[in-house]
Amino acid sequence: MKREETTISNIEFETADGRFGTQRSPIDLIVLHSTAGTLQSTISLFGSAPQAGKETSAHYVIENDGRLYQGLEEYYTAYHCGNLEKNKRSIGIEHVDNGANVRLHTDAQYTMSARLVRDICQFYNIPIDSAHIVPHSSIVATACPNGLDVERIIREAKGEVVVDDCPAKLLEKTKLETDLRGVITHKDELLQSLQDNIGAKNSQIATLENKSQELANQLTLCQNSNASYLEIAKKVPEMENLIKEQEKSLQSLKGEITNYQKTIGAYKERWTLLKWSLKKLIIEKVLPI
Repeated sequence: MKREETTISNIEFETADGRFGTQRSPIDLIVLHSTAGTLQSTISLFGSAPQAGKETSAHYVIENDGRLYQGLEEYYTAYHCGNLEKNKRSIGIEHVDNGANVRLHTDAQYTMSARLVRDICQFYNIPIDSAHIVPHSSIVATACPNGLDVERIIREAKGEVVVDDCPAKLLEKTKLETDLRGVITHKDELLQSLQDNIGAKNSQIATLENKSQELANQLTLCQNSNASYLEIAKKVPEMENLIKEQEKSLQSLKGEITNYQKTIGAYKERWTLLKWSLKKLIIEKVLPI
């Protein structure tokens, strides 16, 4: 006897290969779990490629608001209770608890869980009792399903009315719900703060990248300048030789100028003598006036 899924309306999601098996034994057991996380984190986990030894999956997941999700057909073996033989003959049901420190399971979730358990038991002719509907912790050493009230699910699956006539318990439940909402609100505030910080860091990174680009451009200019300086440096010895030759030429010209000045001085002396001789001749009337 086998079937694909419950007759109860549900939302399907995909379970990755490697997280389930195809060998099945006659189904006579239902194992109840708590997700220790959100619905989305659970669906993401089941849909991801598994690591060795962490091939977790389940047939069904029930959200806090009572919505039912199916991740695996009932004729497949889900890896959910840590015992392969019991996996082969059981249906695994996860209950979302959002991973809060205070495990909160709602009336809507309990109602859907009881409906699903009853539907499975009716189809596979499984007795609705604590021997066939068990918590995960009864199979292996684990805290799962944490604060989930398995006995309540069994009672409601049998059709028994669960009456909570204890006002103190109702007040405690209300307080737990308030505390959980506070935790969720604080989480949202922290997420927003982190997002703001990420935005600021991204802005700082952009500024640093711009500065890095400016420094890279300056480095390129310096490298080009250094190349020019190296070319000039190569020509320095040649220029020094030219300067030395020019200095020699200058000294030679200075010597020639000195000689010319001496010659001019000699000519001036001779001209002075000639002028005096001329004046003397004029005075002696040797030359006609």
